[in-house]
Amino acid sequence: MKQKQHMTLSELAQAIESGIQSSLPDTYWVVAEISELSVNFKGHCYLELIEKPEKTDAVTAKIRATIWSYRYQLIHSYFAASTGLQLQAGLKILFSATVEFHAVYGLSLSITDIDPVYTIGEDEKQRNDILQRLHAEGVFSMNKDLEMPLFPQRLAVISSSQAAGYQDFCNQIDANQYNLRFTVTLFQASMQGVETEQSVVHALHEIFEREHEFDVVIIIRGGGAKADLRWFDNYTIAYHIAQFPLPVITGIGHDKDQSITDMVAHTSVKTPTAAAEFCISLGEQLVFRIQDLQEQLVDASNILCDDYRNHLQNKVMRLNYVYSLQTNRAQTDLQYVSTRILSAVSQLVYKQQNKLQFAELKISKSTQHYLIEQKQKLTHALFQVSIGTKHQLHSQKQQLQVLQSQVDMRNPLLLLSKGYTITTNSSGKIIQSIHDVSLHETVLTHVSDGIIESKRVK
Repeated sequence: MKQKQHMTLSELAQAIESGIQSSLPDTYWVVAEISELSVNFKGHCYLELIEKPEKTDAVTAKIRATIWSYRYQLIHSYFAASTGLQLQAGLKILFSATVEFHAVYGLSLSITDIDPVYTIGEDEKQRNDILQRLHAEGVFSMNKDLEMPLFPQRLAVISSSQAAGYQDFCNQIDANQYNLRFTVTLFQASMQGVETEQSVVHALHEIFEREHEFDVVIIIRGGGAKADLRWFDNYTIAYHIAQFPLPVITGIGHDKDQSITDMVAHTSVKTPTAAAEFCISLGEQLVFRIQDLQEQLVDASNILCDDYRNHLQNKVMRLNYVYSLQTNRAQTDLQYVSTRILSAVSQLVYKQQNKLQFAELKISKSTQHYLIEQKQKLTHALFQVSIGTKHQLHSQKQQLQVLQSQVDMRNPLLLLSKGYTITTNSSGKIIQSIHDVSLHETVLTHVSDGIIESKRVK
């Protein structure tokens, strides 16, 4: 059997390398997205570059690339100074590279330069695309249109518990000069890196499940590089914030930077401390408003009291005037009536005096005649009574003598004086039979001049 012609793997690799060098001998400018990036201990930068069509996650091309250490330091420094960004996953870059093939490591690109102007423009284009999409979907200003509570006290905070910004926020909240009371609930999230989108959206979902427990949502991060803010130029995060049912306050930026997250939030401030001050200021405004209302209420009350006092004084003056008129009129009427009454009483007294004098005269004559007649009747009655009384007294005396004799006959003392005795027990009951006395019972025998005490022995 005839043996087939063949080559070794290294021979094939050398052929590929020669083919690539001959067909792609130049340096090429290429557009790609960084999907992975790492720098080893020697300072070499290793990247994985991909290409994805817009509005899809499908990868249409992928290749490895290297920036050797002697070039990486220069490229990285210049790129950061120009864009304010660090080379990192998620960036879309325009780079210059040569095509290389290694028998062991395979096909790769050796990057010799990166154009920062393209990244700046591409980054801005991506931001504009996201903003246009949010506007087109009608959600951009939804959170801004929500009414901010007069005094948000129940705060749902999305941040990292280890972040200095979160500690600054809590310290500022606790140290307010009006001693306003806040409830801070932390929802842990990564505030930079590839996990930012997923963790922030997850925290928003957790808050949504407990929506009734909170007044506002506060997203804060402290400091860091400008490049870290790119994670908040994110459509998914912005989309969820824009439609969230509670007002969202952000404090994730710097003085000159504003992310898309800041744009769709109800209120955007620069730092976590500023977010705390914003909540405190709302409480202070409410305190001032209450104080103003109290002062207005006091002023209105004073004015009302003064008006009522003046009204009462006017009423009193009118009443005094009316009373004075009525009193004077009543006094005049009273005097007139009194005069008429006195006149009538005088006439009546005069008539009664005449009648009384006439009656006295008649009584005087009839009384003398009556007294003489009654005196004669009284003298005769006294004579009759005297005779009857004497007869009655004599009869009663005789009856009394008879009763006295009967009483004397029944008097026990009289019986005792004649030698009779009366025997009783200690309680005074008269003993009529031996059976009325118990054995050894003491009995009392009454005689005319004393009492004899004895006992029954048989």
